[in-house]
Amino acid sequence: MKNSYYRRITSLIVLAFLCGLCIIGLMTPALPVTKEAHSQSTGTQKPLAPTELTMVMKQRAQRKLQMLESSIQLLGQRATRARQQLQQTRAQYATLTTKQAYLHFFIQTGTYLTGLQKELAQQNPAQMLALYLHYVQQWGDAHRYHDAFDGKDYYLNSSYLTMDGNNGTLYGAGALLREMVQQHAPDALQHIQDTYFLHSMLEANVEDMTPFNRPHAVDSQLLSYFKLEKEHVLVLSLTEQAVRIYRHGTLERSFLVTTGRHHRPTPPGLFRLGQHQKNIVLHSYDAPSSPDYYSPTTVQHAIQFWENGYLLHSSPWRKDYGPFTQFPHRDSGGNPEGNNGSHGCINVPPATLAQLEPSLTEQTRLLIF
Repeated sequence: MKNSYYRRITSLIVLAFLCGLCIIGLMTPALPVTKEAHSQSTGTQKPLAPTELTMVMKQRAQRKLQMLESSIQLLGQRATRARQQLQQTRAQYATLTTKQAYLHFFIQTGTYLTGLQKELAQQNPAQMLALYLHYVQQWGDAHRYHDAFDGKDYYLNSSYLTMDGNNGTLYGAGALLREMVQQHAPDALQHIQDTYFLHSMLEANVEDMTPFNRPHAVDSQLLSYFKLEKEHVLVLSLTEQAVRIYRHGTLERSFLVTTGRHHRPTPPGLFRLGQHQKNIVLHSYDAPSSPDYYSPTTVQHAIQFWENGYLLHSSPWRKDYGPFTQFPHRDSGGNPEGNNGSHGCINVPPATLAQLEPSLTEQTRLLIF
């Protein structure tokens, strides 16, 4: 009876929290993202300086603050330290005037919310997964990319969702985490928390208009969270379709990539680079009749970063890399194989990978967010 009582109380807490998220999420309508629309119009108001906040930014910051307030309220007496964080966050919100401060606010609030997830789920992996899945789905619904090429809308965060690969297999972090919970993996709670954190950094990074080849505000937070400040790390931003290479916390190089297509996204997470292969032939897992099929293709360089054939490899059929190339488009090289994202691998310009490959060892970490 006691266990049944606690399960019922936990379910009610999760339900209340999810309802709170729904209310917060519905406060302001979301607009689809396009290549042309990276900023919000200020209408007939006086033009803002490049560093000033827009009204939309202020509203987004308010919703983030409300999420933190709702989470701490649900924790009650268990939220002593979190209440101190809330006071700091409220003070920070009250003085938001610049885009730099706004970005830092998003990063800090996302980090605080990450730290509350285990307590909100009362250390229950299934409940924690439910919170995670609801939140990332809600964010994805509110932040879709409108593709002018085919007129469809796509999730910007499909790597964090559960996606049907149209081949009998589910892709994305949602499917992977669900499998871990079902198998009672001992580290399931930590994996869910880490993935929540990565998504929080994705949310913050979407707000950052810094060029891809310069350090981003979230990068240092990512390195700190995973204790990688003294490592050789490739930080891959899924929304930018860009890699920034850090060594001991200093940016060494940046380049554009193309990751998995919408329904077969590249998984987020922390990986260690593995076996190097040269002049290997890639074979499609799909039948020739499938739109996802590709003919056997030779690539000069390939480095495994995860099981099940996930590679970082050169892609000679592709000319265009970078933002939104993971969605349907027309590659300027003219090869139809380059008109969509990969099947989950990380596509790199051949010349770039040929130059980098000798420096990428088994000690090199790959952080995808």
